[in-house]
Amino acid sequence: MRGSDDRNLIFLYIFLAAGCVAIGTGITFALIALCAYYGINIMKNLWLLAIPPVASVTINVLLIELYKKLVKR
Repeated sequence: MRGSDDRNLIFLYIFLAAGCVAIGTGITFALIALCAYYGINIMKNLWLLAIPPVASVTINVLLIELYKKLVKR
């Protein structure tokens, strides 16, 4: 059943993308809290805002590759 496998793969990618959004949101709030705690001005250090999306996408890609490696033994 090829169609069923494709559908499951699409659902998996959607699930991982939703997880990526959740992780990115969590990293963003943690970054803002840490900047407030340590007194770091985010407007002077705009490069800090690149950390959550890069980390989130990297985690998502790594999870997809790990899933592909573990499932296709």
